[in-house]
Amino acid sequence: VRPEVRVVSNMPALRVEEVGMSASTDAQLLAPEELKKRQKGDLKADEERDRTDKLRQRRKKKNRQRALVELFGEEKALENQKKKKKKKSTDEKETGSGDKLKSSAFFTKLQETVRN
Repeated sequence: VRPEVRVVSNMPALRVEEVGMSASTDAQLLAPEELKKRQKGDLKADEERDRTDKLRQRRKKKNRQRALVELFGEEKALENQKKKKKKKSTDEKETGSGDKLKSSAFFTKLQETVRN
């Protein structure tokens, strides 16, 4: 006498899995390369770049600037650039890089600390 094979359907588990997959968004199902455009070529430091790399970066920068001028107009684009420059200069002042210590002042302070 053989034991009878009995099939047990596990329907609720299947339904939960199906609901979970349909609840995910399309962005979660995509690969990272499909979400964000991959950069061409290897990343290089400023010292490693040759003439063609520098010119390529310059062309890219100019194209971005032209696009801003077309989008906002010349006056607005120039105003945005001035704001960025002003913000950068104020950031440098806040970090204290503006107060450069001269070597003579450094050595006089050093001598004072040695004497005390």
